[in-house]
Amino acid sequence: MLMMEIFDKNSPNMIKNVPEEMKLSVMNCAFGAIKNMSNDLQEAFYVKDNVPDICQIAYTCLELAASERLRVLRVRAMEVVLVLQQVPLDGPDKRSPWERQEVADIFQFILPGACTKLMSIVCGDITQGSKVLSTAIFTVSTMIALVMEDYATSDENDTSKMMESLLQLSEESGSPDHTPDISQAQPTQKKDFKKEIESSKGRTLEVRKKMALNLMPHLTKIAEHCEHSDAKVCREVVRACTLILIRSPRSLKEGLGPLLDAVVTLSVHEDDKVRNESLSSIEQLNKFFSHQNGYDFLQLAEENFYMLLTRLPRLVQKDGGAYGASSVALLSGYVQLLRPSMRNVLSSSAHLQRLTLSLLHVLTLECSNISVGNEYSMRQLTAERCNNLNVPWMRLRFSSDFAVLSNVLQLCDIVAENSIRVFELLSSQLLDTLHSVTHFRKECILLLNILLLSACKVKNDNVYEFGTSLLESYLAPELWPAKENSKSVTTVSRIQEDIAMTCLLTEGIGACILAVGRDKAQTHLLRVLYPLLEQAGSANSCTSLAGRRALTRVAEACGFDSDLVALISNNMDYLSHCMSIRLRHLDKHMGVFDALSLVLQHSSPEIALGLYNIVLNVLQQSSDTSQSKNNEAHLRVFLTFAIGVNQWLKPSGNSSASPYLGYQNIKAEMSDGNANEDCNFPAITICETDRKWTAVERLKVYQQNLRTGVEDSENLDEVKRDATEELPEELQPHNLVEEMEDDIAMDVDSDKKEEIPELAKLLVLVLKRCLHFLPSQIVDHQFLSIKTLDVGLQALEPFTDTLLPLIHQTWAPLVGRFEANQSPLIIRTAFQLLQTMARTAKDFLLTRTIKEVFPQFCKFLRSSVSDSNLKDRASVYRFSQKYKTQLALLSGLGPLACHLTIRGKDFHGLLSVSLLYLSCCQPHPLQAAAVTLIQCLYSLDADAVWWSLVSWWTPPHLVPILKLHHSSQRHDCEENIRRLLGLPGTQTEDGREEDER
Repeated sequence: MLMMEIFDKNSPNMIKNVPEEMKLSVMNCAFGAIKNMSNDLQEAFYVKDNVPDICQIAYTCLELAASERLRVLRVRAMEVVLVLQQVPLDGPDKRSPWERQEVADIFQFILPGACTKLMSIVCGDITQGSKVLSTAIFTVSTMIALVMEDYATSDENDTSKMMESLLQLSEESGSPDHTPDISQAQPTQKKDFKKEIESSKGRTLEVRKKMALNLMPHLTKIAEHCEHSDAKVCREVVRACTLILIRSPRSLKEGLGPLLDAVVTLSVHEDDKVRNESLSSIEQLNKFFSHQNGYDFLQLAEENFYMLLTRLPRLVQKDGGAYGASSVALLSGYVQLLRPSMRNVLSSSAHLQRLTLSLLHVLTLECSNISVGNEYSMRQLTAERCNNLNVPWMRLRFSSDFAVLSNVLQLCDIVAENSIRVFELLSSQLLDTLHSVTHFRKECILLLNILLLSACKVKNDNVYEFGTSLLESYLAPELWPAKENSKSVTTVSRIQEDIAMTCLLTEGIGACILAVGRDKAQTHLLRVLYPLLEQAGSANSCTSLAGRRALTRVAEACGFDSDLVALISNNMDYLSHCMSIRLRHLDKHMGVFDALSLVLQHSSPEIALGLYNIVLNVLQQSSDTSQSKNNEAHLRVFLTFAIGVNQWLKPSGNSSASPYLGYQNIKAEMSDGNANEDCNFPAITICETDRKWTAVERLKVYQQNLRTGVEDSENLDEVKRDATEELPEELQPHNLVEEMEDDIAMDVDSDKKEEIPELAKLLVLVLKRCLHFLPSQIVDHQFLSIKTLDVGLQALEPFTDTLLPLIHQTWAPLVGRFEANQSPLIIRTAFQLLQTMARTAKDFLLTRTIKEVFPQFCKFLRSSVSDSNLKDRASVYRFSQKYKTQLALLSGLGPLACHLTIRGKDFHGLLSVSLLYLSCCQPHPLQAAAVTLIQCLYSLDADAVWWSLVSWWTPPHLVPILKLHHSSQRHDCEENIRRLLGLPGTQTEDGREEDER
C-alpha cells in the first residue's frame, strides 16, 4: 500500500508526478519498515506468492534511482533494494548460505531487469556523483552474488547449518561438491539428490548458465571502474569484485578474470586506503580458496598473468596508449599477488623472456623530440633532480604522459625486493637481451637503469654485483654510438637515436656508481669522472643535462652531498692529467674542449694555476694552421678562461653583475659609478632634482647674465695686471723648477713596469690571439673573439699600462666590424666591446671614435627611423635584426657619449638623431631608449639639450617669452618632451594607445 502512493500504472515510467519530498518520504518509510521486519514476518514475506509485490517494490525503487535527479532520493531508493535483499548496510553480511537462499529464490526473477537498471546508473554520467555510483555498484554486486551464489563457504559452522537444512528437505541429500555422503551413494541416488536440491532452490543448472552468460558484460563493466578517479568508488569496486569472487566462483567462472584483474590492479593504487583494501581482499581470497578442494585460485592468477604478458604489447598500443598505464599497473598487481610463487613462475625461460620483451615493448622510446642542435651557452654545474621523468630521452612512443613510466618504476620496485627472489633472473635476462636484441638496446638500457635504481632504493642484497657488472658493460666502446665521419651522410632520426643512447648510457654510469656504494665508489671514480664531465659540458642540451644528472648521483655516492664543484675540485689532478693527454690526440677526443670549458668556469684561482699549461697548450694549437678546424672550440675555451679570470681578479666585495651576461641590462650599465663620477642620470625626468626651476626663470637668469657680462667688459682694464707687479708665490721661477722636477720624478716612477698576476699575463696572450680572428669571414669566430675581448678588457681594467696598448691594437680590426656589409649580430656585439673600451680607456678613444665610428652610427639611425615608424607590438619588424640594432645603439650611445665626454658638432649630431625617436609613432622601446639617451646627453650639456627640446616642440607658455620666428609644433613628440622637461602630461585616449605600444 505504501508504494501505491507513488506508483501509477498509466504513467510512462509508472511513477506518479508528485514532489520529490513525497517520494523521499515514501522511500524512508519503506526502508524503515523492511529493515525492522521480524523473523516470522520475513518467513511469511519471502515466498513465491509475494513475488509480484516484491517485484513491484524493486521496480519502483530502481525507477526512482535511475530517473530522479535528487541524489539523496536516488541513494535511498537503492538502499531500499538492499534491505529488501536483507543486506546489512553498516557491516559485513554474516548470514549463512542457507539463510540467503530464501531471498535468492525470490530475486532470481528480479535480477535481469534490476541489473539493466542498475548498470544504466553505473555507466551513467560522471556528474551524478560518486555516492550514487558507489551505491549502484554495491547494489548490483550484492544482487548478483545473492542469486548466483554457489553456497560454498570456508566457515565450518555455516557449512554444517547448510547441510542440516538441506537434510531436512530429504532423507538422503547432500551438496554435489562438498558432502562426503554423495561420493558413497549410488549413482541413481546422486541424481535424485541433485534434482531435489535444484527443485528446492527453484534454479536449475540450465537457468544458472543462461543467467551467467547474460551477466558477463555486466561484470566487465563493473571491473572497468577500477580506473575511476574517485578513491571511494575504487574501494567499492574492490568490495564488489571480492564478494562475487567468493560467492560465485563456479557459477560465474568464465567472468572471474576481469574481476580478479580489477582487484589486482587496485592493489598498486596510489591511494593508501584503496591499496590496503585491495591487499586485504587478495589475502582474503587466498585464504578462502585454499580451503576449496575443487578450485585453485593461484592457478587462475597465474593463467591471467600469462595472458596479460601476451596481450600487454597490444594493450599498450591500443587507442593511443590509453590502456598502457592500467595494463602495467595490473602487471605490478599480479607480481604482488604471486609474490610467494613468482620465482617458480619465472623459472621457465619462455615466461621470463615473454616478461622481458613485453616490458621492452611498453618502454619503446620516441626520439623525434630530441634536439640535435648545439646550444653554446655557459653550463651551470649545479645538481639536478635525478628523479625527474620529464626528460627528452625518456619519452615513450605509445604514451603521451608519464603514467606508464611511473607504473614501470613501481613494478621494478616490487621485483627488486629480496622476498620475491626474481631480481637476479630478470637482471641476467636483461643483460643477455642488451647484447643480443639490438633494436631494443635503448629500451633495455632504460629498463636496466630503472631496475638498478629500484634495487638501490629497496637495498637488494645483490645490488653491488649487479652494479659492477653493468658498469663494465656500459663502459664497453661497442655500446656507445660511433662518431660519424664528417664526409658520411646520416639522417636526423639517426642522430636523435644516438643522442638518446648517449644520454641513457651516461645516466646508467651514474646509477652504477650509486649502486656500488660509497666505499667502492672511489675505486671506479677515476674511470668515469672525466667521461661524465665531458658529457656535462657538451653543447647539446640533452647530453649536458644527462651528464649533470649522472654527476649528481656520483657526488652523492662519494659523499659530497650533490656538490658538483667540490667533486671536481677534489679530483682536479686527475682531470688535468686526462685533459692534457687528450689534447695531444684531438682527432679522437674533441670533447676535451667541452670538459675544459666547464672546469674553467667553476674553478678557483688556485685550481686555475694548475690549468695554466693546458690553456697555454690550447693557445699554441690555435696558432697551428693544421688545427684550424678546431678554431671555434679554441675560442670557446678562451672565452671561458676570460670569464674566469675576470671573476678571479675582481676585488673582494665587488657585487657587479657577472661579465658573461654582457651589457644587456642598460640601466645597470648606466648606473655604473666608474663610468663618469660627475654624471648622475635621473631615472624619470631631467628636471627631477629641481622641479621649481622653470623655463621662464632660466630666461630671466640668462638676461641678467648678459647685462653682467657687459659690465664686466667695461672694467676690463682693471682686470689687467701691471707688468711690474710681483708674481704670486706659486708662480715664482724657482717654484716652477721644483714642480717640474717632481713631475719628472713621477714620470720616471711611472715608467716602471707594473706587476700583473700570471693569469692576467696569460689573458693578454689570449686576447692578442683573439685579435687575429676579428677579420674572419666566419660569424661564429668573430662573435666569440669579440666577446672574449669584451670580458678580457674588463678583467685588465686595473692594469692601465697593459690595458691601453691592447685597446690601441684592438681599434683597427674593430672599426671594420661596423661596416654596412657586416652581420647585425656582429655590429651589436662590436658595439658592446666599444662601450667597454670607452668605459675603461675614457677619452683615450675620443678622437678616433668621433671621427671613424660616430658618423656611421648617426647615419644608420637617421636612415632607419622611417623603417620603424608605426611598427606596433604585433609587427614583424620587431623581430628583425635591424630593429634590434636600432635599440642597441639608442640604448648604448648615451653611456658611450658620457664615457668619452663628447662635445661640439658630434654632440649636436647625436642629439638631433635622438630627437627623431621621440615620436609617438615609433615603437615604445625605441622611445624609451631615446629618452634615456637624451638624459645622458643632458649630463654633458644641459643648456643645449633644453634648447633643442623646446625648439623641437615649444610648450605653449614659452611661446610668447622665447619669441621664436619658426616655433616647431611636433605634437607627435609632445608626450616624451613633456616627460623630459618635467611638465605635466596629457591624459588622452591617444596617449593611452601610445603607452600600449
